[in-house]
Amino acid sequence: MMSTKNAEYQRKYRQENRVKLVEYRRKYRQENIIKIEERELEYRQKNKVRIAEYNRGYRQRNKEKLTKRRRDNHLQCSYGITLEDYDRMLEAQQGCCAICSSKPEMKRLAVDHNHSTGKVRGLLCDLCNRALGLLKDDYQIVKSVENYLRKDILKAKAV
Repeated sequence: MMSTKNAEYQRKYRQENRVKLVEYRRKYRQENIIKIEERELEYRQKNKVRIAEYNRGYRQRNKEKLTKRRRDNHLQCSYGITLEDYDRMLEAQQGCCAICSSKPEMKRLAVDHNHSTGKVRGLLCDLCNRALGLLKDDYQIVKSVENYLRKDILKAKAV
């Protein structure tokens, strides 16, 4: 067992020589990468059950944190925005769809973006997001739909 005096000496040495030790470890890893990877692989194979149990427990203990991280990664990779950006947009839209102003009860609002430029336009409910997709983000089609509905409304008023 290590004496308290020895442990204190080692702690002090590590603090004073932090840069030197980091450089030593980096160099050692570069020179021995194959041996290190073989040792790590062997350890993982010998301890599959133990590692799986640890990972399962970690996921259960950190479920909320991991869900948030996955969501943040998805937003960053897909749309170039962070979870904080999404929350700011949601707050600016008062939690409502940018088109129909409905507040979703179950699902989150979807991130709507211009498929040509990749630029985020706003947050939409599932129905409005799908409608835009079906209309192919084409303004002329949207205008045609508007005219079609307007004609129907005028017919209904005439009757």
